[in-house]
Amino acid sequence: MRKITLDEGNVLTVHRVVTGHGERRPDPGDSFHDVVTWWFRSGKLSGRIGCAVEIHAVDAGSLFLDYRLNGQPVQQTFALVARPCQFGGRRWYARCPQTGRTVSKLYGCAGTFQSRRVIDGSYHSQDRVPMTEKLRDREVWLLRRLGADDSARGDPPKPKWMRWPTYSRLALELRAVRYRYGLAMARDLYRLTGHDVSDGQAPEIIARTGIAMP
Repeated sequence: MRKITLDEGNVLTVHRVVTGHGERRPDPGDSFHDVVTWWFRSGKLSGRIGCAVEIHAVDAGSLFLDYRLNGQPVQQTFALVARPCQFGGRRWYARCPQTGRTVSKLYGCAGTFQSRRVIDGSYHSQDRVPMTEKLRDREVWLLRRLGADDSARGDPPKPKWMRWPTYSRLALELRAVRYRYGLAMARDLYRLTGHDVSDGQAPEIIARTGIAMP
């Protein structure tokens, strides 16, 4: 089945909906109702959705979506969460009902509006980047978060300013990314030369599921 492409659907940016594109500063007890409209470049209507917002507290509220899908009325409700910004103010997020995570955007490319993790979609630009490059970029990002050089091997030592739970999470992800990077390199080599350098894993990976998660 073809992976869903996020570029092909309408997107709601939660903070813009709550703040009216920066024109209002919500306070507890406030409620708003707006209509969000999307257009194709040709000028043809792409979509329209009713958005109602209720602010319950300084950092909590509700988002109600009302629209039609294939001629049928659809209503969705999301809990809203506000978090302080580094230089003042607050930024609003929606809590995904399926994952419990807070998200900044809701995507309508799979019918109803969902978080990116639930849809499991990607952008066109991401699909054009080889998997090995994606994994190497992620490895470098993790190493820098851990205060290590881009070419560091093994688990970098914990930075003095980092909490142990954060360090453990990043170190575990670093190991998983390196494992996947090695399999991706082995898979590419096997496709090009037929030579297996993955201790027998590459042929099975290619035949079944691509790259296996550790």
